[in-house]
Amino acid sequence: MNDRGFDLIDVHHHYEAGYGVGEFLDVSDGRPDTRTTTETDLRTRLSIMDADGVGAAVVIAGHTYLRPNGIADTRDVNDAVARYVALAPDRLIAGIGVVEPLYGRVGIAEVRRCRHELGLAGISFHNRFQGAPVDSPLMTPILDAMGEEGLVPFVHAYGTPLENLTQVDSLAGRFPDVPMVVLDVFHDVNQIRALPEVARRRPNLSFDLSLLVNFETLGLPAVRAIGADRFLFGTDQYSWPLMSTPYGCLAAGIVASDLSDPEKAMILSGNARRLLGTAVR
Repeated sequence: MNDRGFDLIDVHHHYEAGYGVGEFLDVSDGRPDTRTTTETDLRTRLSIMDADGVGAAVVIAGHTYLRPNGIADTRDVNDAVARYVALAPDRLIAGIGVVEPLYGRVGIAEVRRCRHELGLAGISFHNRFQGAPVDSPLMTPILDAMGEEGLVPFVHAYGTPLENLTQVDSLAGRFPDVPMVVLDVFHDVNQIRALPEVARRRPNLSFDLSLLVNFETLGLPAVRAIGADRFLFGTDQYSWPLMSTPYGCLAAGIVASDLSDPEKAMILSGNARRLLGTAVR
């Protein structure tokens, strides 16, 4: 419980320390060494959470990792996420791994390893980094395995040709019994307009509120149209050195809104606990 009177769980943190975010993205700014270390990342992340009143976070594997060795590199990423959340289990309450759609059925074994060996709560898809559309047939064997294992798909919908709400709509229709968390949909105003219709058609979808510039202007109408039980607090926080301060003022906007306290509590933490269930520490 923070000073706003609500528990806050941020469902959209990315972790890329230890596997080369600086090699994929140019973030050096002339500094001699900006390769992220686990120690620097954890210290910075917890300080950001404290500054924003966030009690706990769900940590998602980053997608900007090099993969010259294919699935072996992906396994290393998932191992790193599992080790990372174990460093602060009271604050980093669930880990989300990654499996590449382009691996096809080879990825199924990694889905099961994420569940049984690593104890991760879900698998993330950021298809604009993965080379196959969200609704590609290549997603089917991975989602089949995830449904069997009770892992939650975290599906990015940034509004690009490989990941958008229309494709998520199609994917969710093929897997109506698999609850999914949709990330980044508020990046694109056209997706926001389509959100109520898609949400009514696909009750298995929930949406994080990351990338909102203003909750009252864009987020609150969607919550009123669809229902507070379908939305989650998330900020799209990345590893240092990409970010070193809280991302926006989303939590303050939710708390200041005219939603009821039970609705605010659902968005800020209740829906995350319900969707992730026993996977949340």
